[in-house]
Amino acid sequence: MHRIIERALREGRFPTEPECREILEDYGIPVLEYAVAKSEEEAVRVAEEIGYPVVMKIVTAKGEHKSDIGGVLLNIKDKDELIKSFRELKAPMGVLISPMVSGVELLIGAFQDEQFGGVVAFGTGGKFAEVYEDVAYRITPIDADTAMEMIRETKVYRILSGYRDVKARDINQIVKVLVNLSKLVEENPEIREIDLNPTFSLPEGVFVGDARFIL
Repeated sequence: MHRIIERALREGRFPTEPECREILEDYGIPVLEYAVAKSEEEAVRVAEEIGYPVVMKIVTAKGEHKSDIGGVLLNIKDKDELIKSFRELKAPMGVLISPMVSGVELLIGAFQDEQFGGVVAFGTGGKFAEVYEDVAYRITPIDADTAMEMIRETKVYRILSGYRDVKARDINQIVKVLVNLSKLVEENPEIREIDLNPTFSLPEGVFVGDARFIL
């Protein structure tokens, strides 16, 4: 069991997003650049280091969808807007700040099924993921060949392969993420659900943009 999962269980809470990102990085799953700010001054420094525009999200240990409770603010363009947004979020545990990026949005996740055990999911991500319902599933553990099969089953595969003004992406990097996620699930069955939506497929790589673990 990962030390962060063990600590969260001991404290009777869910991992915060920064903790989720740390776990993902430990398993070789890349995440967007980020830092946590607990004051306006710290938030300004972080945003200037990352570069505007940025995304701001509350840090919480309750496991809820942050967007559902008004805990996500997008496309913050300058210092004045950043300070106003920091005050608006009212986040006792701090605010996570990441760059605002645009890319092919993927749904990557996993869950524990009562009958089959660990299951990994891949498909079209973003806020309309539940509308498109473009998702492939496999029981863990999975290898690279199985991960590639999953990707090819989805409609988003056509976009990832290169479509109109969208250049082809490095699908092998997505394969690695799915295989590493499978390993994470196998080694940490205490995690009942992993939601990495959106994960961005960018020309320079694949990066998790939001992470939520349910124990």
